[in-house]
Amino acid sequence: IMLSTAAKPHALLGLAAAVRRAGMKASAEHVKKLREQTSLSLMLCRKALDNTSNDLAQALQWLQENEQARAEMAKSKLVSRETAQGRISIAFAPGQTRGVMVELNCETDFVARNEKFSALADAVASALVKVPAPAEDLHIVPLEDALAAPTAGGTVQQTINSALSSLGENIVLKRAVSLKGPIVGGYLHTNGSYAALVSLGSPSNATLPPRALALGNNIAQHIVALDPADGLAGMDTKSILAALQKQPYVFKPSATVAKVIAEESKAMAADVAILDFVRWGCGKK
Repeated sequence: IMLSTAAKPHALLGLAAAVRRAGMKASAEHVKKLREQTSLSLMLCRKALDNTSNDLAQALQWLQENEQARAEMAKSKLVSRETAQGRISIAFAPGQTRGVMVELNCETDFVARNEKFSALADAVASALVKVPAPAEDLHIVPLEDALAAPTAGGTVQQTINSALSSLGENIVLKRAVSLKGPIVGGYLHTNGSYAALVSLGSPSNATLPPRALALGNNIAQHIVALDPADGLAGMDTKSILAALQKQPYVFKPSATVAKVIAEESKAMAADVAILDFVRWGCGKK
């Protein structure tokens, strides 16, 4: 560093101090103190100290101005609060050959009805449907995998964390599921309280026409309205699908679901069958 001979002594001392601080890394003692003061992660506290030459006061200010740190601070204050409210969201892959359904929980109905919370739930579902599809048609997505899925803001977990401070409540991803099929229909109730996904296929492997998609969406809405598994706790999938076929169709109560599918199959010149479905109620098991 070149110093002018005309520089004043106090300026030289300040410059010398700056030179000494340059390149100083976080000490273990300061990392420990900063974690005790903020309850933030080891990595984030170390980063703050590295960026402020191991100065505790400046590191604390750096954390207060850092978006990721603010999100972690908000999470540490809210994480123990109960999340009994929320909403469900669904998203589809192109061509609706796969659907994803997620349940995002919050503390109050007020936030559950908030547009930002609704957009957050949609963003989570959209992120998960972009993840490569699993081998099995019906897949319960492990929460660890779901939270690690990439988003525009980093990961699903980081995106949720970023929303904590603005919404002021604890937010938790409760569950996520993926359903594949030749065609996957879906229905989400207006307030996100109930939703269903249903996969349709052809026993003869015939290609289903676009009209089958509308049928799938309507059957999903029927499933939300009349839970086929109601009163059938412990029954296997085959038994529940059989019960669904016998139900009066909500859009045409004079006919059963099986009869409507037979009529639609004839109209489409393709045999259609319900392969599987998932129905959720927010806050329900």
